[in-house]
Amino acid sequence: TLDIRLVDAIEALAKALTDSLTQPGFLESNASCFPLQPWSSGAQVLSNVMSLSSFDSGRGEISYNSTTGFFNAHGVEIVASFTEQVGAAARFELSGRFSSGSLTKLFHKSGGAFVFPNTFTGFNNASIVACAPPLHPVTTVKAELGNRSFIGTGYVPDIVEYLSKKLNFRYVLKKPDDGQWGGPVPGSPYFSGCVGEVQRGIVQLGAGTFTKTTLRDSVIDFSADLFAEYNGILVPKPKPSTKMWNVFYPLSWQLWLCLAASLFVAAFCVWIMAYYSPFSAVNLQLECAITDEVNYLEYLWTVTGCLMQQGQDFYPFASSPRISLCFWFFFVVIIGASYTAFLTSMLTVAVTQPTIKSLEDLVSQT
Repeated sequence: TLDIRLVDAIEALAKALTDSLTQPGFLESNASCFPLQPWSSGAQVLSNVMSLSSFDSGRGEISYNSTTGFFNAHGVEIVASFTEQVGAAARFELSGRFSSGSLTKLFHKSGGAFVFPNTFTGFNNASIVACAPPLHPVTTVKAELGNRSFIGTGYVPDIVEYLSKKLNFRYVLKKPDDGQWGGPVPGSPYFSGCVGEVQRGIVQLGAGTFTKTTLRDSVIDFSADLFAEYNGILVPKPKPSTKMWNVFYPLSWQLWLCLAASLFVAAFCVWIMAYYSPFSAVNLQLECAITDEVNYLEYLWTVTGCLMQQGQDFYPFASSPRISLCFWFFFVVIIGASYTAFLTSMLTVAVTQPTIKSLEDLVSQT
């Protein structure tokens, strides 16, 4: 950084002054501002500065670059603290050197080189007590060792053994003091079983097929999942519903009622326009006029036939009832397409409703 380079320049100047003191003819100071008199030994000091090469500043070697007029840092040594054992005093070690744009790692441990010696690579042969509730075949007690500790076999002891070799620690397996896995204790901030022992610091590790819950996760930290077990409840498959009424399922009962009411409303609208229109065949008293043109029941039959896609017997003569019928035709096309699509999907895929949707349903079943 700029601050370090400034310190290096001051130390280089001090080095040049110190070397000049031992050289013959050196004058400490004969400079003057009035009358103007330069320092006669200044050129000698400058020469010593420019001749610096591989000067150890305490932070690395520096030398003067005559081409650029700056100091070049040949290297920066890195010293870091190192704790060999858990709880032991730290000591300082030469851990790296930065030179010529590259970093050299000088501290070696666990088969690797590090700039920071305390980089975690293991527990440095520390002793760890692991609480492992026996559960055959996951954790099986092979031999009792006293004080509730034991030698175990199975899936969990094999994992702990593998981790001890990889992370360099010694371990002892023990049973929980109360024989529990771990749960809340009324009136106490600590859990029971292995969870409580980890929470209180009695053991450093809980090894077993612990169920991860929100309560346990609030007092201890879980590792990545090493084993997953799933439980299921078998229930009878519900009988498929009868297909007799499938024709009505695409629409809700409210929509069916609205559709039936729309028949009467549409028929009334067309009839009222034909009955009072001055351009209807009946009101114009044309020879082709028929009484059906102003009959409400005929229009009710007409809109019903259109809904069933059966066509109609006649068309009104006036434009206003004809336009009203056109709107009804568009409505029938939309309803028919939607109904057909829903009915096809329901007949293609059989849908069965589950009989049990909650724990209350499971308890109340007969």
